[in-house]
Amino acid sequence: MVEKNNIVVLQADLTNESPEIEHWLKKFNSISIPLTTIFSASRPTEPFVLRDVYTKSKLLKYLEKAVAETRQAGVLTRTSANVVR
Repeated sequence: MVEKNNIVVLQADLTNESPEIEHWLKKFNSISIPLTTIFSASRPTEPFVLRDVYTKSKLLKYLEKAVAETRQAGVLTRTSANVVR
């Protein structure tokens, strides 16, 4: 799914403190990890947000929604999935 749809995956590791990661956690009102945000190219300021524990099927559902929205909008860019662990 990721390679086929040109999805960019960024993963941040919270093993060491990081102001950048703290910023993203605060931005999405999350105090727990993992935090996964999926940005559709057609609505880059309104990501799908998955917190805590979630299933593979739930993740795939939101990735598919983001890809579908991007295609419907005719946006020729990448969909991004950011994971903070």
